[in-house]
Amino acid sequence: MGERGGEKMAAGRIVLLKGAHGNLDIFGAGLKRGFERIGYEVFEFDSSDMVRALGGLHGFVKEPVDAAIGFNNLGLNMELVEGESIWESLRIPFVDILVDHPAWYMDALDRAPARTAVLTIDRKHMDYVSRYFPNINICGFLPHGGTESAAGVLPMVDRRMGVLYAGGNADAFREEAAPDFSVYDFDCEAVADDALALMISSPDTVLEEALPVVLGRHGVSFDANAIKQLCRDLGYLESLAASHYRNIILKSLAESGVDITLAGAGWDICPWVSLPNVDYLGKVSAPEVLDLMGRSKIVLNTMTWFKDGAHERVFNGMLNGAAVVTDSTEYLRETFANPPFEMFDLSDCGRVVDIVCGLLSDGARLQEISRAGRNAAAAHTWEKRAEEIAADLIPALGAR
Repeated sequence: MGERGGEKMAAGRIVLLKGAHGNLDIFGAGLKRGFERIGYEVFEFDSSDMVRALGGLHGFVKEPVDAAIGFNNLGLNMELVEGESIWESLRIPFVDILVDHPAWYMDALDRAPARTAVLTIDRKHMDYVSRYFPNINICGFLPHGGTESAAGVLPMVDRRMGVLYAGGNADAFREEAAPDFSVYDFDCEAVADDALALMISSPDTVLEEALPVVLGRHGVSFDANAIKQLCRDLGYLESLAASHYRNIILKSLAESGVDITLAGAGWDICPWVSLPNVDYLGKVSAPEVLDLMGRSKIVLNTMTWFKDGAHERVFNGMLNGAAVVTDSTEYLRETFANPPFEMFDLSDCGRVVDIVCGLLSDGARLQEISRAGRNAAAAHTWEKRAEEIAADLIPALGAR
């Protein structure tokens, strides 16, 4: 770092947006720690208190700022004057980190400021942005990061909880998630049903790959814009496909007698939730999930239909000392030649009961996976992701 007036200058200066969603704020807090650890000055723009946030921003931008960073479009389209991006006015590049499928954010991305970089946590999502949003200057892949519980991590021998699964059941919200099919000039409901069936039967297939196949079967003409619109309107189908496998796996585990702690909305519609070995907590906060991971022997993960990335549950489970069991992705297979977790394919998800029961009966194996996982996950925290952004992306933005 250089010096100015006898004082050390920051390595860089970042505006970090927060305040819309607790889980995303946990990710952002890790980024903040990472940026500050390498000498950046970070201003947290708390969108839950806009008056105070705008006042603080006014003072912070009196000196050059390298980038504004938000998750899932938080702050991306912010305007003080209608039709005028605040980031364009301030000449600050915006980094939008998408931890969900970009199709959900079509309108916001279409209206993104001129100097926007989008980072996705799945390489298929990166390809999607590059194809359907040519207005985005830079699109890159940023793997998810993990966070350790503030409550600390229990040794494996002291953990009394068997398997933790933290995730929702989209089947419970199927009707309210579906669009108004009557607005289409073709049988969109039949297309949706067939696309879902295709993804379930071929679980490496994502929605943007399934739709052209199914539309062709139905004799519906389409172009790139039609696929882009349908991916937004039918995005819930990927959640339904993921929940199809979640239901199969969790039902099998529950009926096998494994002790399961289940956190997430929508599982109360499943009869097996009432089994005595299932402790259903309903929806819990993100910090509570981290605490539960620190007390569980096994963290079970199924991806939110990510096929070339990872979910934070993988890295959170590892960092918090649990033995992680997860469905596989191309990114996980590529990154971990000798994975410090157990992987399975959705097409062979019947293996999960044997994997879990085998681990629970082998304390030494559980401890070894816990140790290896914590060591490996140290390179996959949000603090580390901040270092990667600083090294690889900030220079390319050229704000200063």
